[in-house]
Amino acid sequence: MPFDERLDGVLEDPLALAEFQRLTPELTDFADSHALLVERYKRGFAMWTFLFRHPKGGAASLQLSISVSKETREPLACIFPHWWQDDEAESRRKLGELAVLRDVAPDASILRSALERALSDVLHATPAVLTRQSTIAARPAGAEGNPQYSTLDEANLPLPR
Repeated sequence: MPFDERLDGVLEDPLALAEFQRLTPELTDFADSHALLVERYKRGFAMWTFLFRHPKGGAASLQLSISVSKETREPLACIFPHWWQDDEAESRRKLGELAVLRDVAPDASILRSALERALSDVLHATPAVLTRQSTIAARPAGAEGNPQYSTLDEANLPLPR
């Protein structure tokens, strides 16, 4: 199972929760087939995040959000791909600009195909997409003086298959 329940939040929106519950078998199979770590409902948002170590360095994720269209009152999904590389010495993070997949029908096979496409886009991206930068805080030192890393840091994320 790709879930680390310590990372799970609580989703209060009953419509979004019902959609995620309906899609759980397909989403779980997607995560399992690519060895991705899953973070569900962070801070109560209607979102699952599929996390992994990028083979070209850094870390990456696909954020899948589900919301209800104000016009049609039907659920819609969006997939936000991310890739970042941290430079600890410079306290900088380089962020990748990748295409967002919007208004994806939350049909299991359509959504699976969109997730596969987004994962492929992230994995085939070149470092040229890392165009944005931000400052990162220095990591706290552990008992031996080495930087401490969280579960979601690059060193602790799985490589995708």
